[in-house]
Amino acid sequence: THKQQEVTKELASATQTQDNCTTELKAVEADLCAYHAALPALENACSHASAELADLPKRIARLQLEMQHWSAAAINTQYLQSAKIATQAQTAFQEQAASLASLTADLTKQYEAERSASTQEERLKMSLQCRATEKEILSLKRQIDNLTAQRSTAHMHAENLQKDYIAAREKAAK
Repeated sequence: THKQQEVTKELASATQTQDNCTTELKAVEADLCAYHAALPALENACSHASAELADLPKRIARLQLEMQHWSAAAINTQYLQSAKIATQAQTAFQEQAASLASLTADLTKQYEAERSASTQEERLKMSLQCRATEKEILSLKRQIDNLTAQRSTAHMHAENLQKDYIAAREKAAK
């Protein structure tokens, strides 16, 4: 009887363990079925991601080409702006040179008028006008020197930008 009670207890314990294992097995089987059901969607997502990864080098190359193109375009724009500045400086230079020539001619006339003045007072007045014109001429010469330096710098900058543009365009063409 005692042996039978022990065996009955062991049988009850084993039955309980079997029931627990069966419950766990059913839960694992349900999870496995869910994983099997999700597997095609994961495989589809994986193949889609793989296709995007395979296409990525082409997209990167295209974006690099576009970047090189726009870099060349930006350099060209800077070149055009620099050339415009150089042209404006040239125009201003020519205007200043014309003003200088005009003032120089006026100064020559004033010197002649000063020499031909009959009274000391007229000579003094003409001398003051000559000095004022000389100051204007000096100021114009300084402006012309500044414009010449500005024009030279703009030309050099434009030439450098033109070289950079050609190099960038060749790089983009490759």
